[in-house]
Amino acid sequence: MRSLFVALPLLAACPAPDAVDLGSAIEPSIELLYPPADEPLIRQADGTIDFLVVVDIDGMDFDHDLAGTEPIDGVGHYHISLENEHIGSPEALSHQVTHAPGDSPNLDSANEVHLRVSLQQNNHSDYDSPVGGGAEFAAWEAIIAYDIVDETR
Repeated sequence: MRSLFVALPLLAACPAPDAVDLGSAIEPSIELLYPPADEPLIRQADGTIDFLVVVDIDGMDFDHDLAGTEPIDGVGHYHISLENEHIGSPEALSHQVTHAPGDSPNLDSANEVHLRVSLQQNNHSDYDSPVGGGAEFAAWEAIIAYDIVDETR
């Protein structure tokens, strides 16, 4: 029992280990949380398609204010696209999307749409690999096809 009391003061005197930067060890990824993949988007009677997009970003510091500057490993923002047409660079992890009739004529009568969210470097290039090059990240974008159904009254 006596050795236990001697060891405790020695442990308390040891310096804390150096911090480990886990941010650079985690591969950047984006996940589309909402709308759910199994729910259709609703085209309202006036032709408007209105829905909320919610994403989760891991392994990257989300900083919309740095958009347009030089790329920095571990820092960026994301884009939202409908049918490969860029529709926004949101300032938050949730974003309300409103597609009005005529915004993209091919969607006005479409029965399906592909929603893409993608990580972007500060200079808006795809965040698909480290700044200096290297293997492509596995989950730098998410693309989900949604059915579009007309609102029923």
